[in-house]
Amino acid sequence: MKIKLLLISFLLATNALGAVAQVSKTYYVSKPGTLISMMTEEEANTVTHLTLTGKLNAEDFRHLRDEFASLKVLDISNAEIKMYSGKAGTYPNGKFYIYMPNFIPAYAFSNVVDGVTKGKKTLEKIILSEKPKT
Repeated sequence: MKIKLLLISFLLATNALGAVAQVSKTYYVSKPGTLISMMTEEEANTVTHLTLTGKLNAEDFRHLRDEFASLKVLDISNAEIKMYSGKAGTYPNGKFYIYMPNFIPAYAFSNVVDGVTKGKKTLEKIILSEKPKT
């Protein structure tokens, strides 16, 4: 009986401490800039391990940086990074910028707030392709 009570207490304590379960999702992005439209806000905020294939651009990276509150692991090893030019990318303060293809955009995982660059605190690992680009 004591073991059962101890186990129940442990499970309740673990839940009370906010133990977050791993939430893994995989998406194929057929059109660059459309990642965020493929999921709900709740999905974006709860996913911890995200695998993306298809075509990404600087808009998608801005959403990954700013709106995926629990993202720990990002696998983009089988995704293409496409060119983007405009103000909706990752550059601070909505500055117009040209983002080249096959490069992680500037400020993809950090942002400038009040003149201080701050990284995405939740992100622990990014998996990139080992295939050379030609």
